[in-house]
Amino acid sequence: MSNVELDQTTCRRSECLLGQFMADAMLSYRLNQSNTADFALINSGGVRATIDEGPITRGEVLTSFPFGNAIVEIEIDGEELWNTLEGVYTGINQYNDKTVTSIIQVSDGIEIMYNSNAENGSKLVSVNVGGEPLDREETYNVVTLDFLAGGMLLLSSFNPTSSPLLYFLWRP
Repeated sequence: MSNVELDQTTCRRSECLLGQFMADAMLSYRLNQSNTADFALINSGGVRATIDEGPITRGEVLTSFPFGNAIVEIEIDGEELWNTLEGVYTGINQYNDKTVTSIIQVSDGIEIMYNSNAENGSKLVSVNVGGEPLDREETYNVVTLDFLAGGMLLLSSFNPTSSPLLYFLWRP
């Protein structure tokens, strides 16, 4: 049941309630199986249709999230997470200078502050995970979709020599 419309139309440009709802649901699902997850994130391109106010049906969920992805938990180090998020909010991959054309949707457990007026490469102001400042030397457990974890879409930190962590680059 939703007391408000869960609008999809802004999800590719900014945080949206539907994307946050889905990321929170993924985190909750994972925490029912394990207590190691820090937060969840999904790509905005995976959010496909608005869910109307009122009872939420299985059909609406399948229309909004039509891909048959599995929910997985991966590890990512703090430095890579910072650089990945900088790429998202700068709009430029911090490793290969390719354009990032979408935004991510995140769950509870992570708070991201950025300054859209700052220069590219320095828009990220702060990241808190679990209420604490991101430690670039710490390893974090991220709940995401197998599609993202497997490197099908590359995010800003794609490094073919590292293990598949959080490769998620938007299509050109």
